[in-house]
Amino acid sequence: MRNRNESPLHHEIKRAALLFLHEKMGARLVGLEVRYRGPTFAEHVADAAGHADGAIVVRTVGPRGGVRYRAIGRRDDLVVIEAKAARSDFLRDGAATEEITRRIARLAVERDRLESRIRETEPALFRTPTLFKEDGRWEYERSVNPGWLRLKKKLSSLEERLHRGTKLESMPGERTFHRHFLAAPEGVAEPDELPETWGLLRFRAPHRLEIVRDAPRLEVDDGAKARVLREIARAGSRAVLRLAGIRGREDGLFIPEDEDDRAGGHDGANPT
Repeated sequence: MRNRNESPLHHEIKRAALLFLHEKMGARLVGLEVRYRGPTFAEHVADAAGHADGAIVVRTVGPRGGVRYRAIGRRDDLVVIEAKAARSDFLRDGAATEEITRRIARLAVERDRLESRIRETEPALFRTPTLFKEDGRWEYERSVNPGWLRLKKKLSSLEERLHRGTKLESMPGERTFHRHFLAAPEGVAEPDELPETWGLLRFRAPHRLEIVRDAPRLEVDDGAKARVLREIARAGSRAVLRLAGIRGREDGLFIPEDEDDRAGGHDGANPT
């Protein structure tokens, strides 16, 4: 099922994406090369996508050291994964893009320093949706630290310049998926080079993806969700037909072996 113009590595990353969607996200509806239109009718082709509807499980450690897993709900997320096999695929504009990337990396170091300071001075910014501390996150966006706010504005501006006009910039703006991930081998992309709306998955041969940075959950309206679910199902159906050896043409589907048995029946000649 590899595309003719697709590298073996890119194909393996997509296979790993399907495995990740199924095993890690609890997706039972998945597809490759999912074509869809967003609310602005811009057309996209997602490398891999799925509907994650598995249980959300939390891990707790008891007073005697025993580990327990408990389901606290179920996911209802549309997840998209874009595969990048080479850094040149990730970065569009050569030297200019590389310079923006270097500036982002320098500012990210300063951001980490400021966030460390914020954790000391603004402990109330730590929020947890459950009783378990490991589920919590720091809401730095509510900080009153002026240095962090200025730095955040600079980083957002550079990220917009880096990804303007690309899938990384346009897909989250369409609000057709709840979670967006980029999957790539070591050295292709770093977390600080991605917009905040994207998570990063590291590809480990032969077929494993590890979460480097989780993706935030975006809101998706019911109409967009229904459209994407339909397109994922269509992509999955195309794959099943290809695996079954069923081909298509203007007048419908056919099985090549059967067609060969009726030689001469479609070239205009009279078989008799």
